[in-house]
Amino acid sequence: MGLAAGLFLLLAAGCSSELYRGERVTVELLNGAPDPAGEIQDHKLQVWSFYDPGAYNDIFTASRPGVEVETTLFEHSEAADAYLEAMADGTAPDVMIIDDSMLGSFNTLGALENLNTPQFGEKFIQDRIPENYHSRYRMLGDAKWIALPLELPVAVTFYRYDLFQEAGLPYEPDELGDYLQDPDNWLEAARTLAKKDIYLFQHDCEPADIMGWGNGYVNDRLLFARTGPEYETAIELSREIAEQGLSLNMSMWDKNGQEALRSGRLAMFYLGTWGAGSLEEWAPETKGKWRVTKLPMNIYGSTGGAIALLPGRSNNKELAWEYISGISSAGQPTSWVNRHPMLGGQDFEHVTAEAIANMKTQTSSPFDKAISERWTSFVKDAADSNRPVKDMLLELEQSINAQFAYQRKVILETASDGR
Repeated sequence: MGLAAGLFLLLAAGCSSELYRGERVTVELLNGAPDPAGEIQDHKLQVWSFYDPGAYNDIFTASRPGVEVETTLFEHSEAADAYLEAMADGTAPDVMIIDDSMLGSFNTLGALENLNTPQFGEKFIQDRIPENYHSRYRMLGDAKWIALPLELPVAVTFYRYDLFQEAGLPYEPDELGDYLQDPDNWLEAARTLAKKDIYLFQHDCEPADIMGWGNGYVNDRLLFARTGPEYETAIELSREIAEQGLSLNMSMWDKNGQEALRSGRLAMFYLGTWGAGSLEEWAPETKGKWRVTKLPMNIYGSTGGAIALLPGRSNNKELAWEYISGISSAGQPTSWVNRHPMLGGQDFEHVTAEAIANMKTQTSSPFDKAISERWTSFVKDAADSNRPVKDMLLELEQSINAQFAYQRKVILETASDGR
């Protein structure tokens, strides 16, 4: 049994047989007369996704008479396991859309179509995906592309323009962005606003988490990547936040955190540019009061975003490629969130352009999910500890590298043999 098959079975064996299949939403805009020979059935495209792409489906089918798009929706947290199970039992659809952070679970499986070919995405990739993003979407140790980003993921800082202005802090986007590059300034702004019961952090560990967005969990040799002086600084900052009570201790993903967004108690958060849409849903009454600037501490990173996978067993590969290349805005000159009304119509293309240009290369690995769980636990413990951060990071690095030593060896040797 080859590496890809072996890892695939290991992953699939851990999936529940009772996975939620989601609500089935069928778009049947069959423009033109049905083909009596069954053309409609031959041109039914099955799409699985963690969000509803219905509006795009309408556009896609309107220009393709006889084409039907059948969309199955999954809960965000359950999508990856459901897709892996379907790939194992041969029931995968034509297109699978998942969160960018879940790609590592699919790397090395060998069951996905290579998108970097003349037939599919070779020109798209050359023209629209910057070189520093390429390693994220390639199979480990291979030039094959196993995923297409539906947008270039970029994380930014969202903040309440009016509240910063009232507090006498830098409030214009570029000015504030430069100010926050110094962690002492970030902390001072948090102290200033906390006196008014206004917070810049949802929880104590946010600086460490945001730092991690800059380089993923492992490097291209599959060794733990979240080490070095910048991580020491971020964790020390998390300790200061904890000691001084500068976090809200709420999440914007629940109703209490969203109420804090509406009331102004949470005046800053850090998310992908797509967060403007979530903000509009959570706190529409704050329309126009928010702005965007770059991440603090010279971090250029990303979090979330959607990617599309094309299973190798699909019978509609060319149509599937048309679908995912059409829905992707990656590399387009204007982001859909630029000049968003929640942001007062702010033009922040230069913010995203700077982040894209300075983004470090990242590697998606099958270890990401397990390391993510360990990292979350570690930063909480480190924020509450008095031990030297450097020592704690070294212990974590050694432990994680030892935990995955055998798998790492097999993957790298197999990749080397396949070259």
